[in-house]
Amino acid sequence: MSDGEEKAQKTENKKSLASASGSSSSQKQETDARANAPKTDAPKTDAPKTETTPSSSSPTPTPSAPVSSTAPSSSPKAVPAAKPTVSPGASRTDSPTAATSSAPETPKSRRDFLKLATLFGGALVALPFVPFGEFLSASGGGGKLERQRIIGPDGQFVRVSGAGSIPPNSSTVFTYPRTGDPKLDFEPFRRWVLIRLPSPDGDKDDVSAYRAFSQICVHLWCLWQYRDSTKSINCPCHGSIYDPSTGVAVEGPATMQSPPMNALAKLDLEVDEQGYVTVIPPVMDVNNNGVVGRGRHVA
Repeated sequence: MSDGEEKAQKTENKKSLASASGSSSSQKQETDARANAPKTDAPKTDAPKTETTPSSSSPTPTPSAPVSSTAPSSSPKAVPAAKPTVSPGASRTDSPTAATSSAPETPKSRRDFLKLATLFGGALVALPFVPFGEFLSASGGGGKLERQRIIGPDGQFVRVSGAGSIPPNSSTVFTYPRTGDPKLDFEPFRRWVLIRLPSPDGDKDDVSAYRAFSQICVHLWCLWQYRDSTKSINCPCHGSIYDPSTGVAVEGPATMQSPPMNALAKLDLEVDEQGYVTVIPPVMDVNNNGVVGRGRHVA
């Protein structure tokens, strides 16, 4: 082999060795790069990861790990939680706060009922203290407190005895004072009951056999009836019972009321020259004939 051929052979061998060395170095760099590359099978977390800008020798990151385009200047700041939004059409009670604030208050109807009950109760207390004469004037007037014969439901005057009288242990309702106006004459405060007492007092043919009391119970202003079966005045509302000879309560809630509110208002009677039972003009106060609905003092 000539010197020229030997030199060419050596040059070729050197190139082969350099190529092999370069290939080995490239394989080593590739192996190191793969070893240094971030693992993509790491468990995912709720918050996205932020990585530094990769060097030119690092492989491109996989899509599963988002990379920010810029390197963070400092530690990441906490991001405030977004406030919940409510669509315009949503109900106000969708959120707990709205549900709490919309809790029902005390019903207005209940407050109104208590107010009305208080006013009504006050009226019940105050009205009985109005004098009877003033009540008649305030309620439309008419009907003077004057002497009037008693007219029964049949439209006939009541006599003390004989034809036109009522039998012992019985009663009849009448109006006093009469006005001639059917509407006014039907007012409860003008309604009285003429009672002929049971025997033996009711057997007398004179005015002492009769009593006349207001039909308004002094307890809660119900209209009472005379019961011949028990020979007593009975109020059907709350069970108050009155003695027909005096008009004083003997049983029931009316007995627990202090005088004068334990006795019925009454009218004084006489017999006129023709034998008709007649009302004497009364003095309507608690110390005399009493006040309708309030009562009277009994000596």
